[in-house]
Amino acid sequence: MDFYQHQDSARRNTALLIALFITAVVALIIVTVVFTTAFVHYFQLGSGIHLEAHETGRSLWQVWLGRVNPELVLGVAAVVVATVFVASQFKAMQLRRGGEAVAAAMDGELLNRDLATSQQKLLLNVVEEMAIASGMPVPAVYLFAEPSINAFAAGYRPTDAVIGITQGALDTLTREQLQGVIAHEFSHILHGDMRLNMRLISLLSGITIIGTAGHMLMRSSQFSSSRRSDNKRGAAMAFGLGLMIIGFAGTFFGKLIMAATSRQREFLADASAVQYTRNPQGIAGALQAIQNNAYGSQWQHANAAEFSHLFFGQGMSGLMSRVFATHPPLAQRIQRISPLMAQGNRGQIASAAQPTEPVLPGYGAQPDPATRPSDVTTSAFAGIDPLAAGMITPAAISAAQTQLAAMPAAIAQQTRDIFTARAFVYGMLLNPMTPEEQAFALERLATKSHPAVFKRLQASLATAQTLNQQQQWLALLESLPTLKQLSRDQQRIFIANVKYLVEHDKKVTLFEWCIFELAKQTCMPVNVSIVRELASSHLTNEVSQLLSFVAHSNWVDLGTDEKRFIALCAQYPNLRLIDKSALNFRILSACVRRLHQLAPLEKPKLLKAVVTLMQGDGRVSDNEIMLLKTLSLCLDCPMPATEA
Repeated sequence: MDFYQHQDSARRNTALLIALFITAVVALIIVTVVFTTAFVHYFQLGSGIHLEAHETGRSLWQVWLGRVNPELVLGVAAVVVATVFVASQFKAMQLRRGGEAVAAAMDGELLNRDLATSQQKLLLNVVEEMAIASGMPVPAVYLFAEPSINAFAAGYRPTDAVIGITQGALDTLTREQLQGVIAHEFSHILHGDMRLNMRLISLLSGITIIGTAGHMLMRSSQFSSSRRSDNKRGAAMAFGLGLMIIGFAGTFFGKLIMAATSRQREFLADASAVQYTRNPQGIAGALQAIQNNAYGSQWQHANAAEFSHLFFGQGMSGLMSRVFATHPPLAQRIQRISPLMAQGNRGQIASAAQPTEPVLPGYGAQPDPATRPSDVTTSAFAGIDPLAAGMITPAAISAAQTQLAAMPAAIAQQTRDIFTARAFVYGMLLNPMTPEEQAFALERLATKSHPAVFKRLQASLATAQTLNQQQQWLALLESLPTLKQLSRDQQRIFIANVKYLVEHDKKVTLFEWCIFELAKQTCMPVNVSIVRELASSHLTNEVSQLLSFVAHSNWVDLGTDEKRFIALCAQYPNLRLIDKSALNFRILSACVRRLHQLAPLEKPKLLKAVVTLMQGDGRVSDNEIMLLKTLSLCLDCPMPATEA
C-alpha cells in the first residue's frame, strides 16, 4: 500500500468515524430521551398525580408509555444534538492551531535550539533530518515533564504538525531508538492518521459532554434547607446522576471508536518506521525500553486521557484502558517487528539539483512570452517522482543529513529566532531586487514591520545573498515552525509584508510564489471542517488552470500547441488549454487551494501530469523541481529529499 492508498484509507476511516459518531449520538438521544421522560413522569406520579380511569390496573411502565409527550421527546433530542454539536465545534475551535494547541493543553515546553541541552539538540537533529528527508517543513518539538517513555504527532496538515516527546524518552532512548520513534510519528503525519486523530478529539468531546453536564449539575445543586428546596435539590442531583450514568455510555462509545480507529494504524506506523530507517532495532528497542521502564508509557497529565490515542505507547491505565486499548500490547508490536529485522529492505537513491531562479510575470499579470524558466537542465528530475510522496528512505535521510550539514550555522540560527526568521524571509524576497527597488521596499518595511525585525533586516539580506536557491528553500522549511509561533496580528502583518515584497517589482518568480504560498499555509487559520473530497471530474476547470499555467510557463519560447497539450495530458479527457492571457499567479493560488480537495488517489495523476508538461520542452529546470515540491506540499503530498 503506497502513500496515496494510505491517504485514501485514512479518508475511509474518517467516513467510518463519522458513521460511528452518528451511531453514538443516536444512542445517546435514545437513552437520554428515555431517562428524561421517565424522570419527569416519575416525579409527576410521585407528586400526587392521580391515574386516569383508563390507566387503572396498568403498571407504572405502561402508564409512562401512555403519557410520553412527543414534544418532550423532540425537545430532548434537539437539546442532545445541539449540545453534542456545539461541544464538538467548540473543541475544534480550541484545536484550530493544530498540534500547537494539543501541546499547550498538556503543558509542553517548546524546544529552542539556542537554549537546548545536548540531549535536546540530538532530538532536534533527528526531527530535522526526518522532516527534510520527507520533504515537509520541520515540525516544532515540545518536551513534556513526564518520566515515562512516550511521544506523539499532532496537527491537521504537515505545515502545522508538532512532535511531542517525554523527558523519560529523552533520558532513556539511544539515538537510533529516538529515530525509530520519530519515524513512527512521521508515518502518522504522512499517512493521514494525524488529521484523523485531531478530528476524533473534537467528535469525542461532543459525545462525552452529556456526562460532563450531569457532573456539573450535581456539583451546582445548592438550594435552601426548606423541604421544598430539599426536594428540588434531590431532583436536580438525581437528574445530574442520571446524566452522569448516560455519560458513561458516551465514554463507552468514545473508547470503542478510539479502539476501532487506532490499533491497526499503530502496527502500520511501526512497519513504516522500519521501512523509513531500515533499522528494525530502533523502533523495537524503543518498545522494549518501555517494557523495562518503571513508568512504562503512562502519561500522568490531567488532560492526557483526551489525547491518549495520539501517543506512541498506551498512555493510560485502568480497566477501561485495557478493555478498549488504543494501542496493541507491546509484546505483540515487538513480535510483528521481529520478522522485519531479518527481512531487509532496499531503497532507491536519486540526486537532487541545484535550483536556479527564473523570472515569471507579476502576481496578477499574465505570463510574459519574453521570460521563461532557466536554461539550466537537470537529469535529477527523475528522482522527483510523484509516486514517491511520503516514501522516506535511508537515501532520503542521508540526503537530508548532507543538506543540513552544509547549511551554515548562522543561517540555521536565524531561522529559529522569532524576529530574525521574519527578517530572513524578507531578505530572500529583497535579494533579487535592484538597489532602487530595495530602497523603496525598505522604506515601507521600516513602518510596517516590527522594529526588532527591521533592525535585523540588513544582516538577513546579506545572508540571503550568500545562499543558493536550494539552501534558501531548506532554510524556509526550517523557519516555518518559528513563524507559526507568531500571534495572529503578527502573522497578518507578516503575510501582508510578504505579499507586498512579492508584488513590489511587478514581477513574480516561482520561488517568490513558493515563499508566499508556504507562508500563507503556515500562518493562515487551518480549515478544520470535514469537507467532501472530490474527483478530478468535479474540478476540471481548476485542473485546466493549473496544467495550462505549467504549460505556458514552460513552453513560452516554443509556442503552446493545444493538440500537444491534450496529448500530454491524455489522462484528463475533458481538459482544455486556457489562454495565457487569462492566467496569473492569483488564479494559480486559488486553484491550488481548491485542488487540495482532490481525493487522495486523484493527486498522483495530477502531479504526474505536471511532471509530463514540465518535461515537454525537452529540458527541466531546477526551479521546476522546486515548483513541483511546492505544489506537492500544497496538496499535502510532500516529496522526499534527494542527493545533490
